Amino acid sequence: MRVNVLLGDSAQVDVGGKAHVLGMGWTKTGVPTGPMAVVVLISLDDEAEVTKPHDVVIKLMDQRGEVVDLSAVGARRMEFEAKIEPRPDVQVELPSVAPIAIQLVGLQLSPGESYVWQVDVDGRSESAWSASFTTHPEMAGIPVNTA
Repeated sequence: MRVNVLLGDSAQVDVGGKAHVLGMGWTKTGVPTGPMAVVVLISLDDEAEVTKPHDVVIKLMDQRGEVVDLSAVGARRMEFEAKIEPRPDVQVELPSVAPIAIQLVGLQLSPGESYVWQVDVDGRSESAWSASFTTHPEMAGIPVNTA
């Protein structure tokens, strides 16, 4: 199994299973954030992986290693769950890619800090299954998302 995590400005997954991403590749954002998309591509590489369900957790971690909780400012805890289910009616070729897209906007993160979107699959996580970014310090005129 391979997991890729990408950041963009906007993303969606179509009915054919392709992820469409705009503004991909940024590593810095303003506060509050502008449009933010988290795209997770899970590549299932063998028959055993394709034929069983997988539980996926995507969470935004702060620099202390804690899940970001924005419930105090009217948002939510930044942790999302998904399930990849095998489809017995569809012939799957290997590798099979399961895309997930999360679209967010206006997150009230702390300025000048580092964050990481981390992915767990079936309770397992690897450091490469992540995408990091920082927030600009509070300064006027800084673009929302920059490389």
